[in-house]
Amino acid sequence: MHKKLRKALVYIILLILVLIVAVWFSIDGILRSQIQSRATAALGTQTTLAHANLSIFGGSLALSGLTVDNLKGYPDPHLLTMQSCKAQVSLHSLLTNTVVIKLINITGLHISMDQNGLSNNLMAEINHLNNQQSSAATPTPTKGSGGKALAITQVVLHNTVVRMDASLLPGQKGVPIVITIPQMVLNQPTNPHGRPLRLAGLMEQILVQVAKSVANNPAIPAPVRATLGTATAIIGSGAGTLIHGTGAAVTGAVNSLGHLFSPGNKAGSGGTK
Repeated sequence: MHKKLRKALVYIILLILVLIVAVWFSIDGILRSQIQSRATAALGTQTTLAHANLSIFGGSLALSGLTVDNLKGYPDPHLLTMQSCKAQVSLHSLLTNTVVIKLINITGLHISMDQNGLSNNLMAEINHLNNQQSSAATPTPTKGSGGKALAITQVVLHNTVVRMDASLLPGQKGVPIVITIPQMVLNQPTNPHGRPLRLAGLMEQILVQVAKSVANNPAIPAPVRATLGTATAIIGSGAGTLIHGTGAAVTGAVNSLGHLFSPGNKAGSGGTK
């Protein structure tokens, strides 16, 4: 009897080990899928991610190959792309309502700013995010808002590039304008609408600061600078000192990460390495 019991225990232990190994190798794929779906919902346009890697023991999350499709009616296929992003996450916060992120490093963000008369895709995306937040009557998490609240200590962006096609403006040639910003830092970002900071809120802040950076650049045609300056002053009012760049991949990643490890979530149950 004892021999059969020992044999059964061995089988159970082996089964548990197999399940742990399966989770170990599949969690990155699950996380990548969650990031894509949540970022797509927040931005209102297709978002894809090439790789996502979670280090449970190290408390870090690495993303690479983020691509956000452009809005309809604009010539470039992508609104933005990102080479890589690394985040330091407080793991115990994944089981709470607010995910704590100590540091986010974003490298190689490229934004394509397409002009159509005095309208452009960047401002259209900012308006979408602003409307998405403003239409929420309560701070209750929704799929579009990015799930859990975020408490971020610092975001650092390296080598951000904004490429503007102003060829549709009267008198402008077909040569694109390229603006490179070596480094930008955001300390403790908050939601400009007074609600808990979620994915859409951080993304709005980010893109508003992209527009502000472009508006302050003398290489940009005067009509575009005036339009961007006025619009960002209205939309970003009360936002304080923010940043530019893209937190879309990072925040989408962290929100998704928190979702996976929430109590009762099937994908996240047992999801430790």
